[in-house]
Amino acid sequence: MSAVIASKSLLELPHDAGPERITTLKRLAHLASTTQAALNHVDLGPSNALVGPLARERNKFSTELSQVQTTLARTTAAASVTATILQGPQNYLLLTANNAEMRSGSGSFLEAGSVTTHDGQLQLSSLTQTYALTLPVGAVAVGGDLEARWGWLLPGVDWRNLGLTPQFDVNGALAARMWKADTGQQVNGVMALDVTGLQELLTVTGPVTTASGTVVSTSNVDQLLLHDQYVGEDYNSHDDAARVDELGSLASAVMKALETQPLDLHAMVDALSAATSGRHLMLWSSDPSTEAIWRSTGVSGQLTPDSRAANVINRGGNKLDQYVTVSTALHLVPHGSQTAATLTVTVANPTPSGQSPFIAGPYPGLGTTYGEYVGIVTANLPDDARNLALAPGESAVVDGQEGPTLLVGVDVDLLPGATRRFTFHFSIPRAHGQLNVVPSGRIPP
Repeated sequence: MSAVIASKSLLELPHDAGPERITTLKRLAHLASTTQAALNHVDLGPSNALVGPLARERNKFSTELSQVQTTLARTTAAASVTATILQGPQNYLLLTANNAEMRSGSGSFLEAGSVTTHDGQLQLSSLTQTYALTLPVGAVAVGGDLEARWGWLLPGVDWRNLGLTPQFDVNGALAARMWKADTGQQVNGVMALDVTGLQELLTVTGPVTTASGTVVSTSNVDQLLLHDQYVGEDYNSHDDAARVDELGSLASAVMKALETQPLDLHAMVDALSAATSGRHLMLWSSDPSTEAIWRSTGVSGQLTPDSRAANVINRGGNKLDQYVTVSTALHLVPHGSQTAATLTVTVANPTPSGQSPFIAGPYPGLGTTYGEYVGIVTANLPDDARNLALAPGESAVVDGQEGPTLLVGVDVDLLPGATRRFTFHFSIPRAHGQLNVVPSGRIPP
């Protein structure tokens, strides 16, 4: 109980920027470590020859104790490594993602810049539009499953196609190589932050003012970044630099507020937890030990052999994902030692009339019309999935191994007002177990 009170007091105190935050993180790591060590000495007594109710309560307490010990170990590691990163000097590549144009498990990465840490301070460079960072074909090797499944869409050339796989541990490593090829700068890690991630950070900083004088808060950030910044724009006359600067300016304002304002660390922990749980904030590190900590704390965006994900990748060059709705259902039926599974993904396109061409298209050269949604519906299935079959008349445009999962993708083309259902049948060679449902990063989820 004393540890709970101490940690609560530590997190709720306001903390100034700089070395004080490093000290606080180290104190938090020490507190978590010593508490875990104390719990390791808890003796639950014998587990055999117990009457039913007592045995159940003992097992329940043992499970809960193990979960607390795991959480404390992760807290120790995360607080320690964060303190080291803030101590610096380190460079992290920041990718800002817009959920109005979705990729797999993330919005499209539309801007990039570097965050430098030193003595507890954060300094964000000017963000660059990623279309201006396009690399020559072959400048950076992609390799692996990403090349085998998605090489035809040139993920190592166009930064906006980095998110074709939901594996951020793969995307982050590739982004670091692309950034070095573009700028010559070697980075210690990569961070992806989307609109909801910024919204969560605004719950900590409060409203901020961008360079253009726009006051942005939790109540209007999604409307501004998903929609309003594109109003009146088209593909022939819009000023990309002025428009995307609003997104970059907001990210800079939030980072500045986090750097200079006294922070409630309890609110910061809540915000980061909410952001990472929905894949709105993801981290990759070039240091294997740090990357292992990101994996254990759930912020690395990696897939596991029991992962199940459903995503819709926007290929229409528009910003229609704020309107397009995606719902999924998984039906499982045990058959002896196996389980028959049916994954259903329903995609609807209720795009309203009157949107700017930059939001609703058509994108030049694609041959689409206003509000037409063109993309790929993808499913990542557990590694031991077998007997994969699509609905009659459907065919896969991409399929095969994707990390520790089995990937299959089907084309989707929806006019405004249309709805389509996609069905993936497969079997799992086990009667019991668990599946890890991976968030899509969409708004709404």
